[in-house]
Amino acid sequence: ATAGGNKDILRRILRDRNFVLQTEAEDTVPQLLKHLEDSPDFYVEMSWDFSSWVPLLSRMAPSDTYRIWKQGSTVRVDTTLLGFEGMKWQRGRRSFIFRAWRDNADVQDGANVGQANVEMLQLDHDSPFAFREAVGVGSGGAGPGT
Repeated sequence: ATAGGNKDILRRILRDRNFVLQTEAEDTVPQLLKHLEDSPDFYVEMSWDFSSWVPLLSRMAPSDTYRIWKQGSTVRVDTTLLGFEGMKWQRGRRSFIFRAWRDNADVQDGANVGQANVEMLQLDHDSPFAFREAVGVGSGGAGPGT
């Protein structure tokens, strides 16, 4: 469809792909939310570094310490290694926060069965910017033909 320049077919393919992704999220996110709610809270640090017997390679090898917090259904990961550019590792202070929760609108048999919501935050501690992506995962979404 792309090579032939057929925008209508490409639009339908993308719409169907988005429907499949949304359907999979509707199945996966509530399970993930339950696992997060049921697991104990924790904090862990994971330090890693690469090394080599080749001196120049060892100097270029990355290292970092990930700090991971889990509280309720929220997970936060802090890192300082951001990427590789111009033969140098890019460093900074970033936090990635994954939040999942249910709306309190629906309670059945004492359990909250409201819509599951997911939010991913990226905080750049070296600049005044934060990025947020939110996804609502509900039941009864529109099908691929709508």
